[in-house]
Amino acid sequence: MNVRPAEPRTTRSRSDGTLQKQDSLPKMPIAPLEDTISAYLQQVLPCLTAEQAEATKAKAALFLETDGPSLHEKLLAHDAQTENYLEDFYREIYTGYEGSNHSLNPTFVMFPKEGCDTAPKSAANLVAASLQHYVHVRDGAFPIQETRKGSLCMRQMPWLYGTARVPSPAGMPDDLVNSIDESKHIAVLCRGAVYNLPVVGDQGQIIASKELLEARFEEIMQHASSLEEPQRTSVPALTTGDRNAYHKAREVLTLASPDNAASFSTVDSALFVVAIDVGASGLSAEEMSRNVLYGLEGTNYNRWMDKWNIIVCEDGQAGLNWEHSMLDGHTMMEYYAEIGKEYDSGAPVEPDEAACVVTPVPFDVVDDETLGSIATAIDSATTKTTGLGQECLEFQGFGGTFIKGSKCSPDGFVQAAMMISYYQVKQKIPVPYESVLAKAYKHGRVTVARNMSELIANNLKAWEGMATAEEKVEAYRATIADISRICAAAAKAQDVDRPMLGYRRIASDEGLENPSIVDDAGWTRFGEIDLCTSHCGRAPIRFFGFEPPSADGFSVGYYVDKNSMQFSITHFDKAEAKKFSDTLEVTLNAVKGLFEEVAAKGAAEEKPPRNRMEVDKPPACGVAAWREWQVRKEPQPQARVA
Repeated sequence: MNVRPAEPRTTRSRSDGTLQKQDSLPKMPIAPLEDTISAYLQQVLPCLTAEQAEATKAKAALFLETDGPSLHEKLLAHDAQTENYLEDFYREIYTGYEGSNHSLNPTFVMFPKEGCDTAPKSAANLVAASLQHYVHVRDGAFPIQETRKGSLCMRQMPWLYGTARVPSPAGMPDDLVNSIDESKHIAVLCRGAVYNLPVVGDQGQIIASKELLEARFEEIMQHASSLEEPQRTSVPALTTGDRNAYHKAREVLTLASPDNAASFSTVDSALFVVAIDVGASGLSAEEMSRNVLYGLEGTNYNRWMDKWNIIVCEDGQAGLNWEHSMLDGHTMMEYYAEIGKEYDSGAPVEPDEAACVVTPVPFDVVDDETLGSIATAIDSATTKTTGLGQECLEFQGFGGTFIKGSKCSPDGFVQAAMMISYYQVKQKIPVPYESVLAKAYKHGRVTVARNMSELIANNLKAWEGMATAEEKVEAYRATIADISRICAAAAKAQDVDRPMLGYRRIASDEGLENPSIVDDAGWTRFGEIDLCTSHCGRAPIRFFGFEPPSADGFSVGYYVDKNSMQFSITHFDKAEAKKFSDTLEVTLNAVKGLFEEVAAKGAAEEKPPRNRMEVDKPPACGVAAWREWQVRKEPQPQARVA
């Protein structure tokens, strides 16, 4: 069911500024049905047994002959009535999900910042920069992002601020609300309690300086320290759990008290959330990554996961957890990386201590069922964070400079290494899933590169048995080339997942049976993602992470810097996550060694001859040397060939 949220209000400044090129962006295309099914077979068959492969090919042929063409025509008709055929279907992957936001919300961890060694200092630094960014976005002055191929869609920018996901009854997609132009406050969480902090004045000016923000965060920590058992009535914890339980509890609380209803509205309309994690200090990279994903025991109820949360530990370590329905990794990376570098739009700051005053946001929780739902959500988060395999690999052996110098794509190079590592760990061909940016299209978000083919599968299986460095490098380059081919097709919206999502949603919305192609072991295997990867991040972001994609799958958020690489690896089994991380590190080093060995041999074999004048020039002195040179110059007898 398509329930499109109301867009942020159209303002003249945004229409003439940040959003001015929206109408000139191309529409996302829909690939011909035959091309989509051909790509599907190329990418799924290597992951199947011979018997499954034959059945899947038969199902694909049947789909092309029966319900496929009619679904394709219906999807084209739907596309003709929308600006992007995918946007409603894709958004409702998130708003229609009834499980925990833990499975949806991605995360960033920031590198520790010098001088931000306390929670108030770190939070003040990030919030002050965020407010500068907010003014730029609100006023339409944020620059349009350009690539070598053209402008990117900026539609997500107004959704950055004042946005919230609001739970709906079971079976209905959640609502999305936006208050970018009306909101003047942020919500602050500390020990599960909620506080309202005004940061924007009546004329739209910033009224909170960095120094004033630091003082207010100190006040909030002091007030929260006096609370007894705040987790017991922590309404924010409900946003981390089952959506139906949260909807029911929110409905009960709203009906029970007008103050509760007003408090929900206060949080929903906040520009964003700051979560101060008291007691979290000295966390390792892995602990910090788990803290921003699930929370740790003592912090996991200190989240409002229907919005984006700047998360700050007591020692100043910081990260971000964001609600994914309208905001993708590229948008949030461009925001958070700039904030980490103290973004300054030049917006004037007019500190107003009388207006920038902390106010507790009360929630009166007394009914046993809601108290039970809160406890269940906290217990579930604790179980998840305790059991999660989280590894952080900060690879220092080489980076983009070496890869580009080897005439390879950094994306393809790293993805090939991850595929080899997976095969070595699991001894099977993985079902991969790599997110690909599609913001070159109007309202475009991401498509999917399923980086698998017969060539890639054969190279994975043969890799360990290859005898020479030359053979391995040739196979590695061929794998990279095929990965790049698949990614390039996905960037042009010629992937498999998005049109197949469209066919399934069209069938569902019109009350038709599921597309016949999905009733098959091949389609089931296609959905069992083994290796879910996404290239997202840049300094000062340290890690990009998300939950594993399946019961036995790995998630890998990564990015390639000039001379290093950052990887956040998760699996629901700690030993498996560690094994994959160790194997990936060994693989990267080994592949570098292979490339260097082949390059060295090539350089030796192709050593250019000396300058002809130098070769023919007689020696400068010495009779014996002159005579030896004369002998070398005389023609030598040639051996006869029998």
